[in-house]
Amino acid sequence: MTPQKTSYLIVFLLLLSNLSCSDSNKTIYGLWKFMPKEGTDIVTWRYKHQELEIINNQGELAVLQKFYYRKKVAYVDSMIISPGGEPRTSIQKTQNWAGNWYMGVLSQVGYEKKFHGIWKEEHKVLLIERAEVVQTSQGEIDLNTTREFRVDGDKVIVLETRSTRPTPITLVFEKQS
Repeated sequence: MTPQKTSYLIVFLLLLSNLSCSDSNKTIYGLWKFMPKEGTDIVTWRYKHQELEIINNQGELAVLQKFYYRKKVAYVDSMIISPGGEPRTSIQKTQNWAGNWYMGVLSQVGYEKKFHGIWKEEHKVLLIERAEVVQTSQGEIDLNTTREFRVDGDKVIVLETRSTRPTPITLVFEKQS
């Protein structure tokens, strides 16, 4: 190999190394905007969109889904979890069901939601399991949902599976801050 080719190879490897190191520093924390055209077609309602915000406060995570209607926050679904810690509960206060904001399924007001999370890869891949009661046209059902939040460059990919649905849903969010 000529000295010139060796120099080019070294520069290429350094650039490649720098790119791989910069991606390894990406985390799921921050504010993320929903990109409806990049995931599963869920036929979002007109004028509705959402943001995802994940905040790390000394190992406790706040996971906030902000749902907008005509540029104003209409609803916020929030969970505080300690990955690998004890499951948490909260009481459902509204009929809005964050897991299906684009269809006519409603949460049961006054019912308890249970959720917990674990790291599959610390600060990069978070798995949250959630159990709750929802109201459908067929009546009340117990619903279990698993959501995997995975950082992928400047995006977070959310893969959602439900006890009532055989196929997963993919939601894509782009980094805002």
